[in-house]
Amino acid sequence: SVGRLGRLNQKYVDNSLIVAGGAAGVSAAFNAPLAGIVFAIEELSGSFEQRTSGTLILAIILSGVVVLMIMGHYSFFGHPQGALDITRDWAAIGVTGLVCGLFGGLFSRLLIKGSQFLSPHARAHPYRVVLMCALVLVLLGLLTGGATYGSGYEQASTLLDGEHPGNWSFALAKMSATLVSYFTGIPGGLFSPSLAAGAGFGNVIGSFFPASSLVGITLVAMAAFLAGVIQRPITSFVIVMELTGNRHDILLPLMAGAFLATAVAKVVWARPLYDSLAERLSDGRGMALEKPREKGDDGGTERAAGKESERQLPG
Repeated sequence: SVGRLGRLNQKYVDNSLIVAGGAAGVSAAFNAPLAGIVFAIEELSGSFEQRTSGTLILAIILSGVVVLMIMGHYSFFGHPQGALDITRDWAAIGVTGLVCGLFGGLFSRLLIKGSQFLSPHARAHPYRVVLMCALVLVLLGLLTGGATYGSGYEQASTLLDGEHPGNWSFALAKMSATLVSYFTGIPGGLFSPSLAAGAGFGNVIGSFFPASSLVGITLVAMAAFLAGVIQRPITSFVIVMELTGNRHDILLPLMAGAFLATAVAKVVWARPLYDSLAERLSDGRGMALEKPREKGDDGGTERAAGKESERQLPG
C-alpha cells in the first residue's frame, strides 16, 4: 500500500517493501524486533539481497519504536518461570520436539491438501463452503467453551502459569479451527494460534515428565510447534525467547526443540508452509474464496511479480 501511494517502482516494492512490512508486522505484533529480523532473513534465505537489508532493519526498528511509544516496554507473555537443563531434561525436550514436529507437519499438509480439495467447490459454491466452515468453527467453540475463538493468547498465558492442567482437546481443536479459518479464504494468521496450540501440546507432554519443569516444556513446545508449522526454526525459538522476557537460560532447550521439530515436520510435509501457500497464490489457485480469472486474462506478469513477493509474506 505504501509502495502504491508513493508510486514506487514495483520491483522495489516486491523485493523489499513487502517483506519489510511483513517482518515489521511480526516485530510490532509481539514486541519482538529480533524475531522480525530473523524471520525476514530465514524467509529470504534463497534470495536475500544485501541492498534490501537496510530497508528491512529500518522498518523493523521503526515498528519497535512505535510500539514502545504506544504500549511502553512489555513482554508479550510476561516472564513465565520455568527452566530446563538440556543434559538432564533431554528426554522431555526430545519427546516435545518429536510430537510437536509431527503435528506441525501434519497441520501444514492438511492445510495445503485441504485447500486444494476445497478450491473447485468454493469457486462453484462459495457461500456453501463459507457456511460449512462457519458451522464447524461454531461447533469447535461450543465444544471447548469458546477456547478456540481468537488468537489463543489468553489460553497460552493461562497454560504458562503452570497451574492449570491442559489436555489434548484444546491443542487439537485450536489446530482444527485455524485450518478451517484458512479454508474460508480469510485466514486469521498462523503465529499466535500456533503458539497457543503448542502451549496446549506442551502442557500435556509435561504431565508425563513430573521431574521436569512444566512451564519450561510448554515454552519448548510453543517454539517446536511453530517451527513444525512454518519450518523456520531460528525464527521460532527467537520469537518465544523474546515473547517471554528474553530468557536466555532456556535458549538451548528452545533451539533443540525447534530444530528437531523442523526435521520431523519435513518428513510429513517436505516444503515450508509459506512456500507452498505462495506457490498456490502465484499460480492462481489460491485459497478457497479466490476469484477465478476471466477467460482471456493474462496473469503471467502478475504471477511473475507475485511469486517472489507473496512467498515472503508472514501470513
